[in-house]
Amino acid sequence: MSGTVRAGIRRRIVSVKRDPSGKRRVGPDGESVPAGSPRGQILIVEPDPLTQWSLKTYLEKWFAVDATGSAGGAERILETRAVDALVISDEMPGEAITQIEERAHSFNARVAIVRMITDTRKACGGAPNLNCLEKPFELARLAGLLGIPDGEIPEHE
Repeated sequence: MSGTVRAGIRRRIVSVKRDPSGKRRVGPDGESVPAGSPRGQILIVEPDPLTQWSLKTYLEKWFAVDATGSAGGAERILETRAVDALVISDEMPGEAITQIEERAHSFNARVAIVRMITDTRKACGGAPNLNCLEKPFELARLAGLLGIPDGEIPEHE
């Protein structure tokens, strides 16, 4: 598989959840999450079930992953927790992409966004911390964009 990447995020994603007040970053046990936490919370929004499953299964090696195939599903997940990264397909309706990206950013201003694109002629811009990855791509490229060090990424994946 091949693909192109625009820009790169070279930081480890930190697990993010908000306590009931919405002010403190906490882990699943309610304890404050220190900077540099090795796992993060990722939301995948991909309408194709096989692609969604492949991405989820691969990224679960490093992250807590939620996945959905719809804008409504993404909104419901974002209602319950902030995410450190959003991996979203450009096969979602245009306004849905923008709304989901803005919603994720409203809960976490540092959210990393990777938009998987099928057509390089489409504009890929607008959201802060946005990277574009052309489909098809090697899963290792996505892991790299999400801050996984090269030494932790298995070859040929």
